[in-house]
Amino acid sequence: MVKIAAMGLALLMMTGCMATTAQDKTPDSGIEEAFAPVLSQQYQSMAALFEVNGRTETARQFKARAGAANRGRWAQPEPVSASAENTAQTEGREALMLGLTQVMNAENSLWLARAQVNYECWVLINEETCRQDFEKAMQGLTIPAESMQTQSVYFDADSSKLSPETHAILTGIANMVRMNKIVNIRLVGSTDHLNRNASLALRRAIAVRNVLAQMGLSPDRIMVEGEDHSDTILSKHMKEDPAETEKRRVDIILEPAFGEVAGESFPEPVTALVP
Repeated sequence: MVKIAAMGLALLMMTGCMATTAQDKTPDSGIEEAFAPVLSQQYQSMAALFEVNGRTETARQFKARAGAANRGRWAQPEPVSASAENTAQTEGREALMLGLTQVMNAENSLWLARAQVNYECWVLINEETCRQDFEKAMQGLTIPAESMQTQSVYFDADSSKLSPETHAILTGIANMVRMNKIVNIRLVGSTDHLNRNASLALRRAIAVRNVLAQMGLSPDRIMVEGEDHSDTILSKHMKEDPAETEKRRVDIILEPAFGEVAGESFPEPVTALVP
């Protein structure tokens, strides 16, 4: 599957700490009062669908979850079977837990309820429709815009070498993003003559990516803009103007690992749990 200024970094530190405790929640722990009836209704809808299709045992499981939610109790999403070794389900559960613990609010409650119920449907009966509806619900979540700020690091003219100051900045970013899996990183390199120095801009972004990876951040969470088209980059090079400091940079842009940033466009609501 779901692209970081002082306020943004502070928020990331806070949510990163929350992420470390997300897995420590115990089954049947309390859930937010506003979320309970929404989750219960989604469980009931899923149970009814299974009952109509004659799958009474699965319907019974979802009815039991609906009852618990209706009493204001919450059980963690169904765990992935150890024997299944299903990487997609494991990653899906991790994303869902992050959503439940970090972006729970009135706007996201219905999406999160749909995501949890469809995730459990996916795990219990391994149907592709449940997986697709789970992914649609996760993409419907909204992420606070203030946590998606951009940070930039700068370079000397005609160079892609990172300074000690840049290393210090990247260390802080790597530490926070590593703890906060609600975001991924997109790197955009720049020069003062981008049309002639595209390869230099790309080398700068790759240098930042390599250092972040060395600091323990998974390369899968870092996208270098333009890397897929590196074979078409012009070889012609123009010397950079040492005075153009602001243009010799790499922008480090945080993007949501799932969902959309608040204020941006959203997918159509999921109209049914299972077609």
